[in-house]
Amino acid sequence: MNYCDGSPMAQRESFVTQTSERLVIWEHRRSPGCADSKVPTPPRLPFLPFTNTSHYPMRHGQRMNGLFYDGHAAALAPEGLSLRNLREPNSQPPSPLYPGE
Repeated sequence: MNYCDGSPMAQRESFVTQTSERLVIWEHRRSPGCADSKVPTPPRLPFLPFTNTSHYPMRHGQRMNGLFYDGHAAALAPEGLSLRNLREPNSQPPSPLYPGE
């Protein structure tokens, strides 16, 4: 599950602005939650880089399965992910790897 800051977790439905872009659950290898779990308390960024196969495993022809907030599922290439897929725009903390997201 996506538990990084700015994600839909524990938020009202109106919090999510781009339901077809926001990932809720996807295949994991390391743990069932997505954030840098070495950080003991928030704020938590998504686990980066998205090419880390321990956290974003490619099991299906270089893709992983993901479930989006609007209910659709898709086969995703991890290198195509961005912060916008995991949290709302302008969420904190900022990431120097993805300025403006």
